[in-house]
Amino acid sequence: MVALTTGKHDRTSLLTLTFATNVGGIYACFMCTSLLHEYIYRARDTSGETLSPWFVNVLEAFANVFVGAVGVYLWEKPLPPPQRALALAGCAQVVSKSLASMSRVHGVPGPVSTMAKSSKALPIMAGQWILAGTRYTWSEYIQYSMIVSASILIGTAKSSLPTDHISLLGCFYLAGSMFCDGYVGGVQKQMKMNVKIHRKARGIEPASIQPFEMQLYTNLYMLGTAMIVAIGTGALHHGYVFCRDIPSVTIRVAQYAFCSAIGQIFVFNTVTAFDPLILSIVTTSRKFFSLIVTLIVFGYDLNGLCIAGIVLAGIGLSLVLFGEISASSSCHAPVKLQSVTEDKPSK
Repeated sequence: MVALTTGKHDRTSLLTLTFATNVGGIYACFMCTSLLHEYIYRARDTSGETLSPWFVNVLEAFANVFVGAVGVYLWEKPLPPPQRALALAGCAQVVSKSLASMSRVHGVPGPVSTMAKSSKALPIMAGQWILAGTRYTWSEYIQYSMIVSASILIGTAKSSLPTDHISLLGCFYLAGSMFCDGYVGGVQKQMKMNVKIHRKARGIEPASIQPFEMQLYTNLYMLGTAMIVAIGTGALHHGYVFCRDIPSVTIRVAQYAFCSAIGQIFVFNTVTAFDPLILSIVTTSRKFFSLIVTLIVFGYDLNGLCIAGIVLAGIGLSLVLFGEISASSSCHAPVKLQSVTEDKPSK
């Protein structure tokens, strides 16, 4: 049995200018995308339908591919990494995003979806344990369980839209999105290790996968998947007609894609320099503030249970962030971590 220690997370010190810059970029870009996402899926055409998430994901992935390609060409120029894990992560990631948007389309209020997705560290931790062998302590699971409980309480807030309600189908889509998040987290960590081994064996420098190439290749597979589904379901044509008839939505979708593409620069900088769980913590804390802004901007009716959920979420996130900062501060201690008991080969 292996001892559960913070060293198992490959943590790098969080108290650096690089980390602070990435966090600032993620906060600025994705708080904007959160509000734009809510605006987009509140819009209805004459038949009462919303814009298809697959159409939005096609445009978003295209913007990310463009930014990633420019970054690779100008700054990185490495040889293409092994593609299998990137393909799996890209396909699962675009499915996750689409399922999350589908939960919004089917009535799950934006703040509930935001808060529930904030607990995606739980499936990521499970995914890393299954796919990459990383282990975590019980306290870490409890902290994220607090966030899950908070999302349930926040769901009692009343939306100004009569179509917003917690539906069984919406919860199904949201659960599917979180499952995909867990798979992506595990595959990304495994992919980083495989790329480093592959390049070191061939003497390629730098050995680690670079942020722009990760953004480029991941979103290429996201774009391909989204395009196939959008064409096959008619979402591409419907999205064109929808945006043609409602020009304000066209502008917001373009803004959404742009903010996402710029924000992904900071995301992939973080995921290549740090553990995917660290990225999840950053995005989780950002979503907490996005939640509060969304509740205020879109006029949700707050009650006692919702406020209690916000407080519980704040406590849970504070415990998570405190634990991560404490672990990163002590990760440089010259202590060699060993197993409690060694596995012995069978005779």
